[in-house]
Amino acid sequence: MNGGCPVCRAQNTSHEFSKGGFRINSCPSCLFYFVDNPISPEELKGVYNSPGYFSSGRGYKDYFNNVEGLSGVYQKRIDLMEKYARGRRMLDVGCASGFFLHLAEGRKWEVNGLDISEEAAAAGRKKYGLDIKCGDFMSVSFGEKMFDAAVLNDVLEHIPAPKDALVKLKRHLAAGAVVLISLPNAGSLSFRMLGSGWVQVKPEYHLFYFNYASLEKLMKSAGYRILSSYSEGLPARAEKFLNGIQAGNPYSGFLAGIAAKLSRSASALNLLENLVVLGESI
Repeated sequence: MNGGCPVCRAQNTSHEFSKGGFRINSCPSCLFYFVDNPISPEELKGVYNSPGYFSSGRGYKDYFNNVEGLSGVYQKRIDLMEKYARGRRMLDVGCASGFFLHLAEGRKWEVNGLDISEEAAAAGRKKYGLDIKCGDFMSVSFGEKMFDAAVLNDVLEHIPAPKDALVKLKRHLAAGAVVLISLPNAGSLSFRMLGSGWVQVKPEYHLFYFNYASLEKLMKSAGYRILSSYSEGLPARAEKFLNGIQAGNPYSGFLAGIAAKLSRSASALNLLENLVVLGESI
C-alpha cells in the first residue's frame, strides 16, 4: 500500500505499531487501522490453503470440531437477516465448512457458499451436503441479481480490496438485498487497551481493523446503507483479558488477584469484540 487510507483515501495516515514485521497504520479521519505492508494475494491464498490452517493454530485451533459452538451466535444473525430480507436465496462468502449455511438451510433458506480453502469447502460438502465452491471471490463468477442475502462472517478483514469485493457482491444481489457483515471490532475495549497485543491483531491475514464508523463509510461508498448493527462478546475468559493488560500497569498486582479469582470460575467478559452489521444494497 502507499500509506493512504483504503477507506477514505486520506493521505495523512500514521504508523501506530508493528507486529511480526508488519506495520499497522491508522487514519485520523475515519479511525481505521490497516496493515501497510501486507503479503501478496498469492501468498495470502497460500496461507489459507496451508496444512493445518484450520487445526494447528496458525488460523484456528480445531475449527471444524469447535465451530458448532457458535450456533447461538449464528442463529441470532439469521434472525436479524430474516427481519429484513425479501427473499430466501443466500450466498455466504468465506463460508469455511458452511455451518452458518447449514443452520440457514434448516430455516428454509436456499443456500450457496464460497471459500478460498479447498479443505474447508470439502469438509462442508462432506459433513453438511452443501453446494460450496472453492476459489477467490474476486475471480469466481455468479449470475447477476441471484441472491436476496449475502453473508461475510469474519471475512472482510481478510480481503485485500474490501471495497472492490463489496462492489462486485452488489452485482450478484437482487434489488433491496441484505448483507450481513461480522468482523473484529476495532472500537472494542480490548483493542483500545491492548493494541498490538489484542488477540485479533494477526497482520499476516487480518489486513484491516474496522470500527462502526469506518465500516459504515466503506459500505456507503460501495452502495449500501446500514439497517441495523450490534456488538457482541464472543466466548473469552475474563482472566485472559486481565492477564493481558498487566504488563507495565501500576495496578498489575490488583489485576493479577482478580485474574486468579476469575480463573477459578466460569466468568467471561463481554468486551464487544465483534461488530455485526446488516446492510442493504441501494
